[in-house]
Amino acid sequence: MAQTKIKSRGTIRTGSAKIEIGDRLDKLVDIGACRGISVKETMSTTDIESDNAGVISTLVSEHKMEVSCDSLEISFRKYSAIRGGMDKYIEYDGKTEIERVYNVTNETYTRNEVIKIPYINADGTDIIISSVELENDGAKRTLTPVTDYEAIGTNSIKVISNEVIPSTDSLIINFKHTPNKMKRMSTGGGDSKIKPQWLVITNTNAAGQAFRIICPQASVSSGLELPFPSDKAQDVMVNKFTFTANISATENPYEQLAWIEDEQDVVKDEEVTAVNNKTVIEEKSNTNKPKPPLEGGK
Repeated sequence: MAQTKIKSRGTIRTGSAKIEIGDRLDKLVDIGACRGISVKETMSTTDIESDNAGVISTLVSEHKMEVSCDSLEISFRKYSAIRGGMDKYIEYDGKTEIERVYNVTNETYTRNEVIKIPYINADGTDIIISSVELENDGAKRTLTPVTDYEAIGTNSIKVISNEVIPSTDSLIINFKHTPNKMKRMSTGGGDSKIKPQWLVITNTNAAGQAFRIICPQASVSSGLELPFPSDKAQDVMVNKFTFTANISATENPYEQLAWIEDEQDVVKDEEVTAVNNKTVIEEKSNTNKPKPPLEGGK
């Protein structure tokens, strides 16, 4: 037997959501297809105690919002944009030649050993070595062909000089390369400061009404996690993402962590009343119209 009635059908939520993140609300990047989207508010509290009246107040000492999801679209163009500037992203067209460096550290090679650059041009031709440098304790000098090393074709060398000491000297091989057409994201050793961004989670119902959570200062709080599925598994690679939103001092009070915009709880509800011991269902209209997307946040 039912113990109560639905008070507002607009408060019953269904469906998943869209996650967007970016520098501004008008420059958001849609993460795309995801699984397991979840939003969790976390807080730590501190009790203020008196000597004679127990706890007199409770303070919020840490207040955060955590958003997690499994991203199914492995797009490094998007990933580099939403990871707050900690990566370098480049797209190659398969035609443009670039200058590159191949580092051979000391104690990893021997004199008279053939050292081959492990790259090939997009058109299938070998790369071309332009110069070879020696580095020892920060000091560099350019090696001389024939005297210090022997060129083997265009993409390999062999150190022949007794003045090059493999146990202490590192080699810097400069070469020209035309990479395959590809998207390339590299990370590590760049800007260690993650730039906070706007984070928006939106669920839209069949009527086009949004249930939206907006965080003005969020940043990625987990690294890439790319488990390769079994060849026999009927599944795709999934990257697990976690974002953490913190207090933004630039926003208005009560809006510094997040705000929730709910257009779905403004539909006509069934109001249940009792008239002469009979149940009567009346329609209650809420005259507040849904606001355009992303308005009303401030």
